[in-house]
Amino acid sequence: MKMTHPGDFRAILLDIDAHLDSKDLELLKFLCKDVVSFSVLDKCRRCLDVFANLEQKGKLKEQDSKYLQECFHYMQRKDLIRKLSGNPQQLENRIRADGPNYLTEFRILLFDIAEDCGKDELEKMKFYSRTTLHLPKKMVDKVRSCLDLFNVLEKEEKITVIDVKTLEQLIKTTGDEELLEFLYQYKNRNLVSSPTDEMNAVPGMKLDMHINHFPNTTAAVVPQAHQEPVQNLAVQSEGSNPQMDVYPSLTSMNPPAQDAMDTMMSRQQSPTQSSEENLDSYDDMFHFYKMTSKPRGYCVIINNKIFHGGRNLGERKGTDIDEEKLKDVFGNHLEFKVEVCRNATSAEIMRICQEYSQKDHRRFDCLVFCILSHGSTGAVYGTDSNSVQIKDITACFTASSCPTLAEKPKLFFFQACQGLTHQSGLHTIGTTRNVNPNIQTDVMQEPPRSEVNPSDNQTSSAHKMIPDESDFLLGYATVPGYVSYRSRSQGSFYINILAEKLKKYALGPRGHDLVSILVSVNNAVSELHYSNEDGHVFKQVPAPQFTLRRKVQFDKC
Repeated sequence: MKMTHPGDFRAILLDIDAHLDSKDLELLKFLCKDVVSFSVLDKCRRCLDVFANLEQKGKLKEQDSKYLQECFHYMQRKDLIRKLSGNPQQLENRIRADGPNYLTEFRILLFDIAEDCGKDELEKMKFYSRTTLHLPKKMVDKVRSCLDLFNVLEKEEKITVIDVKTLEQLIKTTGDEELLEFLYQYKNRNLVSSPTDEMNAVPGMKLDMHINHFPNTTAAVVPQAHQEPVQNLAVQSEGSNPQMDVYPSLTSMNPPAQDAMDTMMSRQQSPTQSSEENLDSYDDMFHFYKMTSKPRGYCVIINNKIFHGGRNLGERKGTDIDEEKLKDVFGNHLEFKVEVCRNATSAEIMRICQEYSQKDHRRFDCLVFCILSHGSTGAVYGTDSNSVQIKDITACFTASSCPTLAEKPKLFFFQACQGLTHQSGLHTIGTTRNVNPNIQTDVMQEPPRSEVNPSDNQTSSAHKMIPDESDFLLGYATVPGYVSYRSRSQGSFYINILAEKLKKYALGPRGHDLVSILVSVNNAVSELHYSNEDGHVFKQVPAPQFTLRRKVQFDKC
């Protein structure tokens, strides 16, 4: 939008303010809560005051009023969009196709629910807030609308981006199935919370994941003849969308049966190889990263176990077992210099990343960075229950941020949920064990949700997690949008198997490159499953992604 004179823009804002009443003011203030603080918005008596704060935050300029136009779209004020030289129809088409660009989906979720709730629904929600949430009677009595109630619940941190359980209970009290389904769609699309019950996990079930919509990612299915003996694991699920170019991902996660792994992955030449094949094999030696320094590099482990901040992120029992296994395999077996940081807040996670990015890595060949925590799509949580974007973590180690690691492999492993949905599996008689009702969950509980087709937003989130530089590998415990599981007594599925496979295949005559080992990890993790007390079977499969330019093999020069 272009104006001929700054005074014209002021005049337009004054004109818009004159066309907005007190109800419009409340709607606008609610939509702007993710940009302007509660305390500041409370003092706004006119829409012009809100405009001034948006300008101060850089969200409203003479040449750029798109944020405000998006607000007016949800307020159904096409006339005001036109006053800002916008096109209401084009804006509507864009939002319908791609979703909002400026407002958060969490904010729009609350806004839309409030707009759909009538007087009866509001009274039921107020009653629940008083009797079950124990909000003070005077506070609840002041509530005049659903937006008022959501304002109160947000201030009390009863409803947050990573905890919508209270919102779900509120909707259930109204009996509105349509609103409840709307909420479930939001959770599956945004995956901001990571709940679960304790489950019994048993290997041996074939996998039915329907995740072919993730590029270059396939579920691993192993013939029954190669399944390992049954184990009994009491497990927990871990944790609580702009676009970017797609980077290379693991081209196949369909390994053969385990007893064929050595044959498939072997680097030994057969006696019948031709001289041309021998030359190709010799040339292949030049496509490995150098890996001869001792120690090979730092292995940083951030282990978050105890959480606070009122977000219902439970204690991650069993995570200390994961820490010990990582210390053993990377420290004792692969000869990294292991350093452990426990119970780091979001700010401390970033401080640790910046600290290691500033170290001199010239005498090392590699960096390993492991984070054990709760998580959501594209993020992990600090112990203060605030999220840290994975792209911000990896950005600390790009060539420009950390020159002494340039052209060296940077390996990140994340044991955390990447969402809320549970991956489904085929139910086969005799291969599942029901959950033990005496086992208690130590994270906020949510009903396990069957697998659904994630939206395009989830797929783009998966792509944006790959840093915009080469020589990175990101090992995720699960595919974007899904939970991962952890046993209190044996640690997480992913770390347990990762450590086992690295010990078996990383060094020696049976040594293989890291990506091939991670295929084997996918295979082994996908064999595990659990069934809940309703008989539903759920699965997990990891999702390594990388921008490596060579093979990572720990016994290669």
